[in-house]
Amino acid sequence: MRRAHMGNGFQGQEGEYVEEDNQRMEEDLKYKVQALKSLTIDIGNEVRDQNKYLNEMHDDFDKGGSLLDKTVNRLKRITASGGHKHIFPVSKYPAIDEIDTPKNLTEECSNLPSKENELENQLGKTILNPQHHSRWSSKEVGEVLQHLCGKHKIPNDRTIKIVKQFVGVTGIQLKKMSRQEFREKAMTDGDLLFHGLSQLFDISTK
Repeated sequence: MRRAHMGNGFQGQEGEYVEEDNQRMEEDLKYKVQALKSLTIDIGNEVRDQNKYLNEMHDDFDKGGSLLDKTVNRLKRITASGGHKHIFPVSKYPAIDEIDTPKNLTEECSNLPSKENELENQLGKTILNPQHHSRWSSKEVGEVLQHLCGKHKIPNDRTIKIVKQFVGVTGIQLKKMSRQEFREKAMTDGDLLFHGLSQLFDISTK
């Protein structure tokens, strides 16, 4: 009797475990079904939005084509009636602003506060030092100075810091580096200092 009772106990526990597993699997299945439903709804919404977008594009193309046809027809009528004599082509060219070498550093920096003038003059003299720019023309040095303290009026603490690094860190390199090499390095090397200078002086875009 005792063995039979123990056997019945084990069977009862096993039945509970099986039932719990079944419930867990059922809950997982419900969760997956719900997730699939939600995904199906999202896909349906996306398809509907895309179709709406395509329809709007189609309408825009139709309107654009109609406008173009009207313009062409109008031009045909104008040219047929001799009105083309009053039509003039218009071309727009980008303005080219050439920067000349500053004649007087103090004059070019006169727009700066008086406390910064002395520091800017020192930096300017260092930049103009031929040993730092042995292969740079005076016009190219002038560009740097013009951007530093000329009409663009951009000198600030960040400018001064970058120029200090420029003179102190890259002076030896500049003795062996042409302007083109500097520009290529600024665009391809990834060096933060050269990148900062290229942005500051627009060197990489000229």
